[in-house]
Amino acid sequence: MLASSTPDLLGKRLILVNTVDHAISTSGIEDLPLRIPSGALIVMNDSATLPASLSGAYEGQDIELRLTGRRKDALWQALIFGEGTYLTPTEQRATGPQLAIGDCVHLKALTATVRALESHRRLVWVEFTPIEGTFWSALYASGTPVQYAYAQRPIDLWNVQTAIAARPWSVEMPSAARPLSWEMVQKLTDRGIAVATLTHAAGLSSTGDAQLDARLPFDEAYDIPDRTARAIRDAIAAQRPIIAVGTSVVRAIESNAHQHHGQVRPGRGIARLRLSQSFAPQIVSGLVTGIHEPGSSHWELLRAFVQSDLLQRAALTAKRDHMRTHEWGDTCLVGALS
Repeated sequence: MLASSTPDLLGKRLILVNTVDHAISTSGIEDLPLRIPSGALIVMNDSATLPASLSGAYEGQDIELRLTGRRKDALWQALIFGEGTYLTPTEQRATGPQLAIGDCVHLKALTATVRALESHRRLVWVEFTPIEGTFWSALYASGTPVQYAYAQRPIDLWNVQTAIAARPWSVEMPSAARPLSWEMVQKLTDRGIAVATLTHAAGLSSTGDAQLDARLPFDEAYDIPDRTARAIRDAIAAQRPIIAVGTSVVRAIESNAHQHHGQVRPGRGIARLRLSQSFAPQIVSGLVTGIHEPGSSHWELLRAFVQSDLLQRAALTAKRDHMRTHEWGDTCLVGALS
């Protein structure tokens, strides 16, 4: 849950979009377990959120490196921002200095050395060196979670952890799981709904650059445990619905199935699939997600599950009822809910 300084950000409402009868209804978030069909399998992302925003200096200029992901060889991809604070919307932030291979950026307890460049000048690959201690302790001493201008106050790292947060893989909170408390998970299981988890490195929701935003989401790592792969296979065999909590879960499952000829197998991989109107999910039949505005990248992802006219009606309903659209906003359940 969020700190007491930001209680107004917490969404408490639910909009249901039934792709069978095209019905749209609203209720409180506490009704979510009642709206998921009994016998369904619900899969959640248990990734914890990293302090992915690192502020420092480069040749006397303010700079922020915002992590986007990492490679196995310990190189991290980062997005460059110039001067600005959390009160400055991402799209209004200065682009920052242009870095070259070998340049060093000083970030409190870390030094970042540029090892590779992307085609876009604001994306770089860096290697971190801790000033003292280990990399992980230095990262947590140096970084903060990605901030949001609408929050109006700084957000602490514990604000962006879900109830099931485990391994720190995500650079932004896998926010679809935010309203699912342990009490709600218990209600799900009490109704005969199976619950499973996977780990997916949820990436940035926005870069502030139209060219880069068109590439979102970037490639993201995932890890599907053996027990979750078995649960998915069992649900498919029994023709039970599989509900993903968040588009990161959809990308992990569908990418895995695509790589294994339609079968979900345990293990790690890279999610490269892009969800859109032209992509038909093969495994996932429903989705718990946040509410996003038409035209956003997340809106395009939802079109993999919902016809455009029904999605437009849902957006109008959410707007009419003043539902919230940010990371701690209200929740949408979409799919075959009958």
